This record gives sequence, structure tokens and C-alpha cells, in this order.
Amino acid sequence: MFFNTASIIATLSVLLIATTNAAPNPAANPEPNQDKERPCWEAQGMFGITDGSSDRVACGDRQALVHQLLAVGIPSWVCPVKCIGCPLQLLIVACGIPASATTIEKDSDANAIHKRQGARTLGLFYYFDEIAHLRCFLASQLTAPDLYLIPQTLDVLSNLPVTGGDSLKENLNVYYETGNIAWMLMSTALVLLMIPGVGFFYSGLARRKSALSLLWLSVMGTAVVSFQWFFWGYSLAFSHKAGKYMGALDNFALMGVLAQPSVASPLIPDLLFCVYQGMFACITVVLAIGAVAERGRMLPALIYMFVWTTVIYDAIACWTWNPHGWVFQMGGLDFAGGTPVHIASGCAALAYSYMLGKRRGHGTQELNYRPHNVTHIVIGTVFLWVGWFGFNAGSALGANMRAVMAAVVTNLAACCGGITWCLVDYRLERKWSTVGFCSGVIAGLVAITPGSGYVPPWAAVVYGVVGGAACNYATKLKYFLRCDDALDIFAVHAVGGFVGNILTAFFAADYIASLDGISHIPGGWLNHHWIQLGYQLADSVSGGAYSFLGTCVILAALDFLGKYILVLKLRASEEEEILGIDDVEIGEFAYDYVELSREVKALDELDDGSSQSHSADGHYPGEPKSYDSSRPLASLEP
Repeated sequence: MFFNTASIIATLSVLLIATTNAAPNPAANPEPNQDKERPCWEAQGMFGITDGSSDRVACGDRQALVHQLLAVGIPSWVCPVKCIGCPLQLLIVACGIPASATTIEKDSDANAIHKRQGARTLGLFYYFDEIAHLRCFLASQLTAPDLYLIPQTLDVLSNLPVTGGDSLKENLNVYYETGNIAWMLMSTALVLLMIPGVGFFYSGLARRKSALSLLWLSVMGTAVVSFQWFFWGYSLAFSHKAGKYMGALDNFALMGVLAQPSVASPLIPDLLFCVYQGMFACITVVLAIGAVAERGRMLPALIYMFVWTTVIYDAIACWTWNPHGWVFQMGGLDFAGGTPVHIASGCAALAYSYMLGKRRGHGTQELNYRPHNVTHIVIGTVFLWVGWFGFNAGSALGANMRAVMAAVVTNLAACCGGITWCLVDYRLERKWSTVGFCSGVIAGLVAITPGSGYVPPWAAVVYGVVGGAACNYATKLKYFLRCDDALDIFAVHAVGGFVGNILTAFFAADYIASLDGISHIPGGWLNHHWIQLGYQLADSVSGGAYSFLGTCVILAALDFLGKYILVLKLRASEEEEILGIDDVEIGEFAYDYVELSREVKALDELDDGSSQSHSADGHYPGEPKSYDSSRPLASLEP
């Protein structure tokens, strides 16, 4: 925002008059009881307006005055000055607030503010005794978009010291609503619940000899990424001094992350926003790592998780959700992670599948594509469905009507997606597929994710139907791409996220975003904001391409190191793949078929010594070949 010369002159005039009136000569007019004459407006939750003609400031309700300011659409030029003769340390003056005699016009073409000559400008005064109070007040009264679209305000705040607050000097809880904090803590727990849901879902889709490894990766991935998020991930994504593409290390190891208003919303503190977004980082990596199914080694996968989160996820999250990011400033709409979570994870999974190569027996009858445990798939779907309420509704970052609307459209899209996928499958085999319904539910949830805080309920039906159908047909892309995407991660998450981003350009409504009371967007095509489609395409393509190419580079580096450090080899050997990743890498099994084979063998020997149940190679059906069935029973541990 730029101000013309008249505006700056008027600003300086008001500032000079205000500071002069606020500081009468102490020798000529002593003020023994100045606290009574000029109370601490911040402590009383009030602020006032003056035209400089009186030493006293008229108090008013801060919410009403700020809403009046925002309704006019005038940005405030905020500048800190010393309050002379006042017991408080800071006086903040925001100039440019119109009086009844002031006419303000906004040039839509140049997006500039013009003030007619002869108008009297009022000054808006804020009194604070500490920098921390100033930061919290500005963040709590001016919405994040309004605040960060004011370059002068942003520059002032960026130069202020960041400590996160001192609980020994003040009650840090007074700046936030307990209901918002409670809702966000619950949403954090719900997103965490999604992670074992992904593990169960992937485990059920895989063959049983690799089922446990996928569950193990989901929980171990959470541990690795949580440490990365504490170490520097949160700072790289959501630091207050971030650049357009990546954050700074101001909050390295969560230094200064406490009660300061979060960079995304003034409704919750930094620390709460940190743990909530940490769950987003975890679920994103867990979604992508399913690409290792049945042939990937564990240690390289763990190293990949840490590096990928740092280089890929943190960057995309920064430019999408951080107010300094280029997508955010451009005007891209992504409420809960269409690009940072789903497109990024789907494209990463595609790249990982390419780098690993196809599974042994791919394309032949030797490889059985049937899920080994549909019950696991249903359990995983239920966990994901429930957790997605915290994922989408929690992205409102407060307990408000926008969160309620996000919950409604999330559930509706999931239902429509499940029905659509099921119907598409039914036309082929005349069977009602449980796996198909669960896959459709996930597809609908993925599609609604970027638009859940922007679209009305009727649009959620479109998201579910289009998302379910698109993801169903996208499962055939792996044959066209000649890639063994074992769990169809690219089809469901990358394609579903892309569909959701594009539909948001059409159906985003300004009145839905305003349900939280602080957000304002131009909307999508429903509001005749045609350029929004371009913004969504730019966001989707850039995020997907960056994730795919970046993943290829990371894995190529690991594979190169694996030639010299064997434990870093990405792929298991053919023999290890035959035995199963559970046996080779974990040393445990999802199902105890070893014990079952022992019992069968014992019964055979007690019966008639028959060995008919043996296979040609001397092993029992379903028994890992690492188990030597020729050993006597006495040598077997119970």
C-alpha cells in the first residue's frame, strides 16, 4: 500500500499534535496523579479516538471501532513512538481513519488510497506497556490477511523482539479464548488419529508378508517427523520472518515459540499452532511413504522422511500458508492442504515408486493384487474419516461457524465419494466392493480438503462425486505411466488434491470464508473472480512438480550412497522380497503363521507322520521360508 503526499503530511500532523497534547510541560502543569488522567487502555480492553483538540481521549468499544475501520477498507499506517509524559512506554498511532467529514475513495485499478483535500483526519491511539502487549493486541484485533497486507505494519512487527511472552511477568492466557484452544487441542489429537488409520489402510491393501512393515513405518514416521518439526521444520515453514519460498531459523528448536499470536491466525498462540501443524507434516510423510510397499528398505525410508520434510514439505507449506509465501500473497486458496499434503505426497509416492522399480512378478499372475485384509482397510478408513474432522474443521484455527461448515462439507463429500466409487466398480463386476467404498470415502475427503473452508454444502456433493470418479479412473494411470504404484497413492491423493484445488476455483464463496468473523476472500467463479482458476492451477502444478522432482533428487542421492554404504540401498534384494519385508527388515509378523505351522506339523506327526501338508520345497503353506521345517520339534522355541 502506498500513500500520497497529502496522506503522509496529515499523518505527521496528527502525530505531532497528539504527542504534544499527550506531553504537557511538567514544570508548568504538574500531573501528580497521571494514572487517573490517562488510564491504561490496553489493561481495560479499550482504546480511543481523538482529533488532537483535547488531552482526553474518548473511549470506545475496541471491536466496534476496529470493525468500522475494516468495513471502510482502509489500511492503517502503524508507527511506534515514545509516549512523552505518559507512564506507559509505547504509544501506537494508526493514521488514516476517516471522520464523518472525511471522504475516502479507493482506486480499484491502482489499489491506492486517496484523501480529498480539506478533510480532517482522526488518529487512533493504542497504549501499551510492553512490546508483547502490542503484538498480541494487533494480532487479536486485525485479521491475519488484513494485517499482513499492510507492508508498513509488517515491517514494524518484524523488527520487534520475539520472545513468545514471559509467564513470570504476565498472564499469557488472557489473550486467547479457552474455547479456541480446547478445539485446536482436540483437532490436533484427531489428526494424530489419522496416522495409524493410514497404516491400517495401507497394511490391509498390501500382501500379508509386508503388512507389519507399513504399520511400523506409519508410527516410526511420526516420531521422525515430529523431531524434525521441533528441530527446524516449524521455523522453516511458519517463522514470522519467512521469505516467499522458505522460512527462516528464528524459531530453531522452538525458540521463542510460546504465546505469541501464530503467523496464520491471531486466535491461537504459536505453540498450539506448532503442534497442530506438526501433525500435518507427519500425516503427509506417512501418506507418501506407502510407496515402499513390499520392496523398500526401512532405514533409507526413515532418512528420506527427515530430508523430504525439510526440503519439500516445509517449503510448500511456507509458500501456501505462511502470509509471506508467494501462493498466499498471490491469492491461492488452500484451506487444509490440497497441495502441501495431498498433491505433494501423491507426487512423492509416484517418484519413489519409479526409483524403486516394479515389484517382483509385476504384470504376471505371480503377483496377487488382492488386499490381504479388508478388515484393516475398513478400520483405517474409519480412523481417517473421524480424524479428517480435525484435519479440515480444525483448519479454521478456532471454534467458530467456519469450522462447523468445514465439518459439514467434509462428511458430505466423504459420503458422496464412497457411493460414487462403489457405483463405478459395480458396473464392471456387479459386486458391491467394500474396498471400493473405502477408497471412494478417502477420495472424497482428499478432494474436499482444499475447499472445505470456502464452499457451501451443495458444492460438497460435486466434490465427492467428481473426486470419487476421477480418482477411480486415475488408478489406471499407473499402467500408462508404467509405474508400480502399489497402493494407488498418486491416483487418490495427487489426482484428488488437484481436483479439489480446481473445484475450489469454481465454488469458493466469500460469505463462507467470512463465517469465522475475520477472514475475507474475493471468492471464486461464484463471485465472478475468474482469475482464481489461474491461481489454483499455478499452486497445484508448482507444488506437484517441485515434490516430484525434489523427491527424485533426494532418492537418487540416497541410491548413489547405497552403492558404497549397503544399508542405504533403497530396495530390498529379490530374495528378501520373496521372504517378505516383515521377516527381513522387522523380524516380526502381522500374523503368527510360524506358530500355526508348528501346530499343524505337530498334529501331523502325532496322527500318522504324514507330510502331505508339506509343499514341494518342504515348507507349509503361508510359512516364511526363513523357517526351517525340517528341524525337530524339540529344537523349536515355544
